Amino acid sequence: MLTIDNYLDNHYIHRSNWLRAAVLGANDGIISISSLAIGVAAASSIRDPILLAAVAGLVAGALSMATGEYVSVSSQTDTEKADIAREREELKEMPKEELHMLALLYEKRGLKKDTAMQVALELTEKDALAAHVRDELGINEISQANPIQAALASGTSFTFGGVLPLLVVLFAPVKGMEYWLYGFTIFFLMILGAIAAKTGGSSIPKAILRITIWGTLAMGLSAFVGNSAKIKNDPAAIELNNEAMFLVPFIENPDSSKKAILLPDKAITIDSNYFPGNLNILRFLNQIGQIDKAISTINNLVKTRKPMKL
Repeated sequence: MLTIDNYLDNHYIHRSNWLRAAVLGANDGIISISSLAIGVAAASSIRDPILLAAVAGLVAGALSMATGEYVSVSSQTDTEKADIAREREELKEMPKEELHMLALLYEKRGLKKDTAMQVALELTEKDALAAHVRDELGINEISQANPIQAALASGTSFTFGGVLPLLVVLFAPVKGMEYWLYGFTIFFLMILGAIAAKTGGSSIPKAILRITIWGTLAMGLSAFVGNSAKIKNDPAAIELNNEAMFLVPFIENPDSSKKAILLPDKAITIDSNYFPGNLNILRFLNQIGQIDKAISTINNLVKTRKPMKL
C-alpha cells in the first residue's frame, strides 16, 4: 500500500549520496591502479615493479579516498549546520521579515500571493525552522550526506575497483601487460557503468560510453608517459641474464654459482642500465652466502658501475 512514508522507496534520489561515493570510488580504483600499472608496465620488462606500484597505489588510494570523502562531506555538513544556526537566530530576531521571505519563495514558485502567505503562516506555526531550512536553504533529509557512510562507501569501492586490475597484473603475461590491462579495464568499466546506471535509473549506453572514453584517455596518457621513460636494453645483455637464470637450480655448485654471477655481470658490462642483471647478481650472492660481496656490489652501484672480479 502506497503511503507518505514509503512513497520515495521506488525513486532513485534517496540513493544519490552513497551511489555517488561508491561509483566515484570504484571508478577511481579501476582507472587509477590500471593507469599506474600501465605506466610502469610500459617502462618495465619484469613483473615486480608493476606489482609493487599497483599494491602501493591500491593501499594509498583507498585510504586517500576514504579520508578525502570524510573530510569533504564533514565540511559540507558543518556548513549546513552553520547555516541552520544562522537561520534560527534570524527567526528569533526578525520573524516578520522571515515570514514575508518564505511567502515570497512560495509565490515565486507559482502560488498566488494570498495562498503563498497562507502556506507560509501554516508551515511557520507547525515548525518555522524546518520550513525555512527546507525551502529557503534547500536542506532536507535526502540531500544531507553522512560522512562515515560516504567514507566507507568510497574507500571500500576504491579497494574493490583497484583489486580488479591488480589481479590482471598478477596473472597476465608480462609481455604486452599494458594491452591486457587496457582490455580488462575497459571491460570492468563497462560493467561498473552499467551497474551504476541501473542502480541510478539512468541510460546504460550513455553511462558506459562516458566511463569508457574517460578511462581510455587516462590509460592512454599513462602509457605515453611510461613509454617516454622506457629504457631500451641491449638484447645481448638480456640473453646473458636469461642464460644465468637456467643455473639457479645448480647455484650450490661452486662452478655454477661462479658462472651464474659472471653472466649477469657481463650483461651489465654490455648494458649498464640493465637493472635485472644487478638484481640477479645480488640475488645469487645472497643465495651462496657472500653477503660482503653483495654489500660491495651495492656500494659500487651507488658510486659507479665497475666489472666485478671473482
